[in-house]
Amino acid sequence: MSAKKVYRGWMDANRTRHITVNGRPLRHVDYHSEEMAWGYGGSGAADTALSILANYFNERPRRTSKRLFNGEYKCWHYHQDFKREFVAGWRAKAGDDESWQISADEIAAWLETQPAYEPLDRYGRTVINFQDLF
Repeated sequence: MSAKKVYRGWMDANRTRHITVNGRPLRHVDYHSEEMAWGYGGSGAADTALSILANYFNERPRRTSKRLFNGEYKCWHYHQDFKREFVAGWRAKAGDDESWQISADEIAAWLETQPAYEPLDRYGRTVINFQDLF
């Protein structure tokens, strides 16, 4: 994770949405929708949340990966709550071009308020750290 990352989104004159991280296009993790979006609580906003968090955690999930829906990725664990907390409301806070931005520091602060992530194995079972037992 890099505290220097800044995620930005805006809509151009043709109403095309753009999302970047530090000025470069953000990789779309297309699990829920064919496009990323914001300003509502639907599938495009879920993909935006998933894509931002995948980048933030330096994860590269694929839509067809069983590891994704088994919960082995932190981005999957947090993306629906992140969508509700941030992505769904960005339109209401933005101007005519629907622009927004969020920093890695803001994401880190939000994550501090969330329940701890517990990694799962490929079967969806909680991974036990045996050192914690002794």
